[in-house]
Amino acid sequence: ATPLQYWAAIIRALLLLVVGVFLILLSRTGSTISLLIGSIMIGIFFENIAFMGHDAGHGSISGDIHIDAWLGFILGNFLTGIDIGWWKSTHYAHHSATNAIHDDPDIQHMPLLCFEERMTDNLWSAYHGKFMPLDALGKLIIPYQNWYFYPVMGVARFNLYIQSVLYLIDTRPFFNRSGTVEKIIDESTGQVKEKYGWPKPKANFWMGQVISLMGFYYVWYCLISCLDIKSTVICIFASHMAAGLLHVQILISHTAMNYCSSGAGSFEADGVPEGTDEAGYYEWQALSTMDVSCPPWMDWAHGGLNFQLEHHLFPRIPRWKLRSLMPLVDEIFNKYDIPVVRVPFIEANRMMLAQMADVGAAIVKMKYS
Repeated sequence: ATPLQYWAAIIRALLLLVVGVFLILLSRTGSTISLLIGSIMIGIFFENIAFMGHDAGHGSISGDIHIDAWLGFILGNFLTGIDIGWWKSTHYAHHSATNAIHDDPDIQHMPLLCFEERMTDNLWSAYHGKFMPLDALGKLIIPYQNWYFYPVMGVARFNLYIQSVLYLIDTRPFFNRSGTVEKIIDESTGQVKEKYGWPKPKANFWMGQVISLMGFYYVWYCLISCLDIKSTVICIFASHMAAGLLHVQILISHTAMNYCSSGAGSFEADGVPEGTDEAGYYEWQALSTMDVSCPPWMDWAHGGLNFQLEHHLFPRIPRWKLRSLMPLVDEIFNKYDIPVVRVPFIEANRMMLAQMADVGAAIVKMKYS
């Protein structure tokens, strides 16, 4: 792939940004509709740029991981406010241990969300280096998670901003911190647990991350300084609610699928056709990942995330080549009787909500047992 092959995506993103900013500034004449439409367009811009940032993080834009890392400063830090270094640290862990309840940070959201009943058993997060128990708050709210899921997705982006800043502080290339694995002792059991070691970037790379992230906040300051307080609040929340669609697109690919205890289906894995509790890496990708079926003309709206299985199997393949991989992937999995799940977007959402409702019901039983 080359950056020039992104011409349609780049033009679309620029149009969303330019028209969105124009409508937001036009709203100073008193048009709330203009403000809302412009803010929503900025949110969709965030989503579309995130698709390209995802490709850069996997090194599939230029084919050179070093060039794409610097592109990540623009696509991730400067244009979306999400640090490319933090994103890589969490996303690579997700790829290597998909739907592993102890190892995959993308499914570890206790006590706000719980996607699998085993997560209620004093979940240890190797990525975050802490226990995430089902506390009193979780018992109170998780039974209703299928109802508040979408509003939470609308504000989830603010958490990514916070995580990006914390990551940059923790990985600063000076002072005390090392990039090695940390040993943490569970005081209640005496067990020794390991926390994922965030590698330190070189000083020039880290400074690039910081400066580009500061650029994002400066541009936002310039925009909202042109608005009154009410318009600023509407702009920020409307844009971020619209951008929340991205979080939904990510989570529907895995939430309703199978889970394992750790690794890529290595321990206590659900759904393995042979009836065992272990699966190979490629087999586990099919068991823990679903595709979203849609016509080719809608691929732009999903940014390649609709081909999640193909992407997990070949993460450096450019997104516009993933559809051509589908028949090849189906052929090899059919040969070994491994199911491939591919459903429409609405059905994928229904399956996800049903999974969350089932877990919530199990927690209610647990609370009153």
